[in-house]
Amino acid sequence: MLRAAWEKEAGTTMARTVMGRLQLAIKRDGWWATVRLVIRNLQLLIRKPTAPLPPDPFDQCYGLDTATIMEGCQLETDSDSAIDGIRYQSSSDGHFRRALAALPIDDPENFTFLDMGSGKGRVLIRAAFLPFKQVIGVEYAVNLHRIALENVARMPAGVCRAPIEPRHGDILQFDYPDGDLIVYIYHPFGGATFDRFLDGLEQAYCRQTRRLFFLYVNPHLLAKVQARPAFDPLVTESAFALFRLRT
Repeated sequence: MLRAAWEKEAGTTMARTVMGRLQLAIKRDGWWATVRLVIRNLQLLIRKPTAPLPPDPFDQCYGLDTATIMEGCQLETDSDSAIDGIRYQSSSDGHFRRALAALPIDDPENFTFLDMGSGKGRVLIRAAFLPFKQVIGVEYAVNLHRIALENVARMPAGVCRAPIEPRHGDILQFDYPDGDLIVYIYHPFGGATFDRFLDGLEQAYCRQTRRLFFLYVNPHLLAKVQARPAFDPLVTESAFALFRLRT
């Protein structure tokens, strides 16, 4: 009976999430754009199943759940930003290592590392292998956030060299901490949400004198960043781009 009640509640929550996202989409983009969005998501759900992925070495090593992909319709959120959200897929470890290696810093202990759209916490944990001041993730999907908390809690003592703080919330409402920042994204959103995110990043930089680097992995909307004079390009590759904010 408990299982049946839980499954009923889970189904009700999913229905509310989907209806909420549809209402937001209709309000912002109109009926026809929303119909196209629904068709695209249905195609993702009914496409032919692919062969199962091999076990993920990182997950196996620490007993984590970060590698499993989740489509946008599976994410539980009432955030307005969900309209422009992309499915959950963890960052490539290779791209992540290359991106961090490109940072022109030798004092990570003075930087807060921020993962905006932190999903299940994989990047948070990997970033914490370095001695950053702190590592913070922001994720709007409550089911992903719960998994991130569980993953962080599973890490053995002494492995991570920086404190990790996964937060549940909307990146557009995030209050950036003081001090030097490294802001990381793995293309978690597009559309107007991406534009507003870049606006907030510029405002955070202008509020105080600080060093602020923006790491954009899987940079599908690179041209939008390059069009902003405040973003000084340091590295531009197909896999990632690194910018330093400037006045």
